[in-house]
Amino acid sequence: MLQLVFQNTGSAPCTLHGYPGVSFVKAHNTQLGKAAERTGTIKSSPVTLIPNAHAYADLRTVNGVGGYDPGKCDLTTVPTLRVYPPNQTESTNIPWNKKECVGSSVQNLQVGPVHSNR
Repeated sequence: MLQLVFQNTGSAPCTLHGYPGVSFVKAHNTQLGKAAERTGTIKSSPVTLIPNAHAYADLRTVNGVGGYDPGKCDLTTVPTLRVYPPNQTESTNIPWNKKECVGSSVQNLQVGPVHSNR
């Protein structure tokens, strides 16, 4: 399990609520595989961040060792993880460079809602 970290870099409080958008991408932001499935046992509730504060979202990948049929897995080195904060239209790209299943019938990414640190 990994955590995505969101930081309020502005000068006023902001509120995040819901799930981030997450997907694997290659050159020119072309998506590889399916976007992340929304999961989690944490109830989605608003998180208000003062300037410089952080919120988190749990991220899970199931790569080639997840028991997928090799013909469906399409194990590929994924260069980048694209992340949209909840309810936003601008994304950021995070270097990834890991082998992941990106086949069209494989659900490899799972993301939970944003939450404050536990």
